Amino acid sequence: MILSMTGYGKHEFTFRNQVYCLEIKTLNAKNLDLNLRLPNVMRALDFKLKSQTLQPLYRGKIDILVKSMSEDIEEIKIDEARFMNYYSYFQELSARVNNSSNVFKLAIQYSEKNQGQEEDLNAEEVQELLGHFNQGIALVEEHRKIEGLTIEKDIMALVDEIQEGYEQIKKLDTNRIEQKRQKIKAKLDEIALEHKFDLNSARIEEELIYYIDKLDIHEEIQRMFTHIDFFRNCILKEEKQGKKLGFITQEMLREINTTGSKANDSDILKIVVQLKNALEQIKEQIANIL
Repeated sequence: MILSMTGYGKHEFTFRNQVYCLEIKTLNAKNLDLNLRLPNVMRALDFKLKSQTLQPLYRGKIDILVKSMSEDIEEIKIDEARFMNYYSYFQELSARVNNSSNVFKLAIQYSEKNQGQEEDLNAEEVQELLGHFNQGIALVEEHRKIEGLTIEKDIMALVDEIQEGYEQIKKLDTNRIEQKRQKIKAKLDEIALEHKFDLNSARIEEELIYYIDKLDIHEEIQRMFTHIDFFRNCILKEEKQGKKLGFITQEMLREINTTGSKANDSDILKIVVQLKNALEQIKEQIANIL
């Protein structure tokens, strides 16, 4: 079963009489790239979320945002007592240096900065919040499964195309070696007749065996069928196999290239070009799966 790295989940919940919105967006990336933005009241969860709760997301570029639905109103609230303390302090300093500019701005900045301390959460609140995050993660995983089914369908169609291509190559290869042998011998006989000299049959057979061995693609065909079976098993039986599938496609590309270089046959080369195109599409799809 394939899981896509692309996913989205949105979950709204109430905490301490405030309504919050949790949004999780995931995109493809080679490793885990996590961007977690929490309101002050939830920042105590940062370590626990990164070390445990978010592990099911595995890897990818993951953006997690929790925001208050009344965030715009909250942002303009200022602790007036704290502000007045800072304002008096900066006003006193400015009087000493005879420069009263920016006193109000500095007081606002410092009162907001020190107001944004993370708050303590009791055990029940921690479990409550983790439950909401788990619901958001479940939505992302469901989205990843749906996207994965589409990707799996596309990949399997391309794998079928590669297998059909190698079935054609196998048929073309049945008499290819013998035809090459007969063609070379006929050409040598023609040259010998033209230049009137006798051929050393034993030496010719020895050289032909050496030459024909370099054209033999039987092992490449068998290995490709093995790679295709392994590829299918990984998709159908295991999750989070994106990297493994990537390695298998590298081996498949190696067999395709070797087949093309050894075949020395125009019909097989045409099929090889098509197979390379199909495999390239598979690699593009694999880049977006876990």
